[in-house]
Amino acid sequence: MPKILLVKTSSMGDVIHNLPVVSDIHQRFPGATVDWVVEESFAQIPALHPGVRKTIPVALRRWRTSLMHPGTRQEVGAFHAALRGEAYDYVIDTQGLLKSALITRCARGRRAGYDWQSAREPLSALFYDRSFRVEKALHAVERNRRLAGLALAYEAQSFSLDYGIATAARKSPSSVASPYAVLLHATSRDDKLWQEERWADLGQRLAEAGVHSVLPWASDTEKARSTRLQAAIPHAVVPGTLGLRDARRCWHTQPSWSASTRGSLIWLPPWAAAWSRFTLPRRRDSRACMVARAQSISAMWVDRRARTRFW
Repeated sequence: MPKILLVKTSSMGDVIHNLPVVSDIHQRFPGATVDWVVEESFAQIPALHPGVRKTIPVALRRWRTSLMHPGTRQEVGAFHAALRGEAYDYVIDTQGLLKSALITRCARGRRAGYDWQSAREPLSALFYDRSFRVEKALHAVERNRRLAGLALAYEAQSFSLDYGIATAARKSPSSVASPYAVLLHATSRDDKLWQEERWADLGQRLAEAGVHSVLPWASDTEKARSTRLQAAIPHAVVPGTLGLRDARRCWHTQPSWSASTRGSLIWLPPWAAAWSRFTLPRRRDSRACMVARAQSISAMWVDRRARTRFW
């Protein structure tokens, strides 16, 4: 059975979008070995998939702020050694960026990725042994799946979409009544943030529909934002620190909603199975669109048949 290394380093949504590739590979090659290069801060996500043997963490985001520090050079050397420590039959870069292409080039194996017309950064195609054309207009999940299928000679579309995350025991966050929504207001960059008054507006609309809001956080800045939003949203709850595994256990309950700053609004479960199923407006000034969406959420919450239909 083939040994395959996937390269998809960041960000959180992109890493989640790549999970079905692992499921496809195991459907095509039962018993295949799949490893994954991923940013250290997102390493828990591939580990949630039982088809991933191991993750190889990389810290590009942290290293680029301290390139000349001796500790950074040691960490880079250790990462390079880990990457080169094992030979693979295939190394597949589903990210299509120069940084991921360089990582792919350093790995041992037949390297594959998007061609120059398909990659987000066209020069990345120069670093692969084989490159493939995949339509840019496709959803990210489909692009990832099709690229892997082309590299490994199978039809990804013939397999059902499966994120591969095993069902966890269902439990709600402490002190939160069901139904509840998880409002993911954090981002990797400040320029991606949705305005707080918009989050407050959304939380208030959900509260009017009988849906409680949960405001998770992972840093002091995010905790402060969650606390401010809690003051503006009736019955909102700010939980303690949640790792990705803890968050997954909390979110895998029925029924539940999750909204994220990157324009995603989904009904869970299954966890992360349709990261782009429902979208909040991306423009910061689109209050009317947000209100309309919140109203449609309320309607779907009340009407179970409509909720099932949309899912």
